[in-house]
Amino acid sequence: MKNKRLFAGLLFLVMVFSMMFGFADPVDNESMALFDLGILKGDGVSFHLDQTLSRAEALAFISRIKGEEATLSSLYASTNETKFKDNMSNQWYTPYINYGVATGLVNGYADGTFKPSGKLTDQAFVKLLLVALGYTFDTDFTWDTVFPFAFEKGLILEVPLKQSPILRGDVVTLIYRALQMDVRN
Repeated sequence: MKNKRLFAGLLFLVMVFSMMFGFADPVDNESMALFDLGILKGDGVSFHLDQTLSRAEALAFISRIKGEEATLSSLYASTNETKFKDNMSNQWYTPYINYGVATGLVNGYADGTFKPSGKLTDQAFVKLLLVALGYTFDTDFTWDTVFPFAFEKGLILEVPLKQSPILRGDVVTLIYRALQMDVRN
């Protein structure tokens, strides 16, 4: 409970600071809050909120949400290879993929590929986010119940009719909302 109050206070300060410097759009406030927390990173010019999230970017977000980026850097940075045949060595995403596999977040495809630049769907990202919040896939929810379960928990505001590619801006909104929720374990 103390951590939740501290986080709420930190978010309030970040939002006030962001508004003082002209970030009036709600997505921009959320983006700046996540940037200040080290969860959202850009290229120095933009956060690319209008671009579709890649599978590799999703794992980077999840590791940062869980506060494990520093750990994964030390554990997986020396491992410049992955078990997937399509992963090029020494890429920025290699430690994140190794982290995702080691923690059971991802398995890759049956053909032995990971497709790091492949586009992620909203359903797949919500599933990863629910797991990051401490819920267990195939116990608390299944692939078919990702959206209804996320709606029930307050992570999403409506149940979409079908899955679609997810934009980085939508990811920011989901993460911002998730950080205000109670973590299960």
